[in-house]
Amino acid sequence: MLLTGLYGSQNTLGQIINISEGKKRGANTLTPKETCPRFQNSWGTPEAHAWLRKYTKPIVVRLNVRNPGFNLSANDVLAMQQLCGYETAIRGSSAFCKIFTPEEWLSFEYYFDIKYYYELSYGNDLSPSLGMPWVVASSDLLNRTTDQDLYISVAHREMPPFILTALGLYNDTNTAGVHIINHTFPLDQINYRRIWKSSEFIPFLGRVALERLDCTSTVYNGSFVRILINSAPKPLPGCTSGPGASCPLEQYMNYVEKRNEQHSAFSKACDVHYQSTTDMLTIYS
Repeated sequence: MLLTGLYGSQNTLGQIINISEGKKRGANTLTPKETCPRFQNSWGTPEAHAWLRKYTKPIVVRLNVRNPGFNLSANDVLAMQQLCGYETAIRGSSAFCKIFTPEEWLSFEYYFDIKYYYELSYGNDLSPSLGMPWVVASSDLLNRTTDQDLYISVAHREMPPFILTALGLYNDTNTAGVHIINHTFPLDQINYRRIWKSSEFIPFLGRVALERLDCTSTVYNGSFVRILINSAPKPLPGCTSGPGASCPLEQYMNYVEKRNEQHSAFSKACDVHYQSTTDMLTIYS
């Protein structure tokens, strides 16, 4: 279906390679959380649920008064808000969407920002090590000439946050100058000024792209890298001298190398003991 969408009936223009989600592939996977023994899906849940209990309290009261006998809970409210999104994506609309106020939807967004921040991003010291293998492998493709112009990796929603964290994007520390999670995500009120908003980069069919621009003009001459988040350019911190705030290729490669050196390799970070592990993603080779 993916190739049909890209090429129509000329599906010989592309090739699908199935990547195993086996638990002993090390970093050579698009599901690194499954191959990292230290990773726990429960990370972020206690913090997110602390906020859930607070923001849903008046909602639970309101809905139970209007619907006696249901005994709705905070988790029921969360499920109804999720159903709004899923039904809208599948059917085009959902009656659940009308139940909640705009402020309650912002609280719902904040719930998942907390969850993903602690589980998949800067609140979890594993995240850069899980995203960096993809960043390095994809960047290497940009730095050399190949016969292929387009590489598409289809993964789960956990992968974009790993990648963005590895690249240092959506990092509140860059703005605040200090990494204090409680300042970024207080659990008793919404931080409306936060930079990390998961709705911006992992909506339905969310995507992260690295794009090489080869320019020959009087203003820009050379190769540059532009990062696209759901088709919107996202400047790399400290490297925006190229067209459209892109980063010169050489500077970009240096940036990735430094980021890679700052974080532990996959096997060390994940405390891997199985023999078949690797710290590199080689599926594009």
